[in-house]
Amino acid sequence: MRVRQILGATAATAILAFGAIGLTSTPASAAPTTSAKIASADWDYDDDWGSYWSWNHKAKAKGWIEVEYDHHEDNKVEVGGKVYDKDHRNSKCGYVKFRSYDWDGGKWDWDHVWGYKACGWDKPFHFTKHDIAKLQVQVCQINKWGGAPFKCGQWKTIYDAWDHDYGYDWDHDHDDHDDHDEV
Repeated sequence: MRVRQILGATAATAILAFGAIGLTSTPASAAPTTSAKIASADWDYDDDWGSYWSWNHKAKAKGWIEVEYDHHEDNKVEVGGKVYDKDHRNSKCGYVKFRSYDWDGGKWDWDHVWGYKACGWDKPFHFTKHDIAKLQVQVCQINKWGGAPFKCGQWKTIYDAWDHDYGYDWDHDHDDHDDHDEV
């Protein structure tokens, strides 16, 4: 949905911009202006994700992600959505957690980003993190009074800079691809 809104706004802007060209003239000596933001805008990504479920289908989560690049390996990732508690027993809750790989100079360990719990209702969540190369989500259940998550579904990738489907140009400013392990 978010992609369609952006594409619609982009199309409207293009129509207005090209229509305005016919009304104005630019001297041939005028130099075009560029910036790093424009060059990296091709790497930006946004999409909806989910619904993803716990192993027993008693918790679910869905949401959206927006990735904005300022420069190569320099981005801001915003994630939002809702976690749903579908287990109507009073002692269990829905739980969603996120983990990431960061652009951190070769340390390819997963970082725990955020976890959110919803007990008996749907709970919205939102977070922002910088310099993310890969982000995954997992939906579980958790006891109302704490403890470790259980009955977790599979980890689902919602952004991966090394996968061309997400729009990031790994070839930009890199000579090889063998220095990163697939996860």
